[in-house]
Amino acid sequence: MRNGPDGTSATACYAWYVVGVLMLAYTNSFIDRQILSLLIEPIKRDLAITDTQVSLLAGLGFSIFYTLTGVPIAR
Repeated sequence: MRNGPDGTSATACYAWYVVGVLMLAYTNSFIDRQILSLLIEPIKRDLAITDTQVSLLAGLGFSIFYTLTGVPIAR
């Protein structure tokens, strides 16, 4: 194993880099979900949709989108 300038191994530095990237990806995903939850009332008012339609948009539509895009991205 090669050591970096500060004596740490290159694999340890890379591992922390990966942790940082994954943390940013999770934070982005969390914020994305929260924005939709915060905007439910304005969306209902502007589109004149019912609670059932909102639940389909926020629940079913969101899960299908993440399922269909998550698998190819993970590959």
